[in-house]
Amino acid sequence: GDLIDRLNRIADDLGQLQPGLPEVLDTRAMVAIASGDGPKALALAEAAVREQPLRSSFRFTMARALLLEGRAAEARSEVMQAMRLLRREGRSESREMADMEAFLAETRNAA
Repeated sequence: GDLIDRLNRIADDLGQLQPGLPEVLDTRAMVAIASGDGPKALALAEAAVREQPLRSSFRFTMARALLLEGRAAEARSEVMQAMRLLRREGRSESREMADMEAFLAETRNAA
């Protein structure tokens, strides 16, 4: 509760300082996910992906936001796209890939 509230305030301050910066949008989306604010998380994640559609980490954040909104099939599709981007970058053995594979396994029956 208290930590999430502080993170929300910091993220909002960041958003005022650098409103359109994709990294800030993504960070704010992650904080919104942690606080359970699905609509805010999804709007921020979508904006980050719009700015940098080839950034796999942004797509993974969007997948988490989609899942929070109960859109598991879309979330899984977004993660698969992020995984394709990681493979293209030669990062198939990365921690991010392992996290994405775990996400797919956890959401397999959530459609």
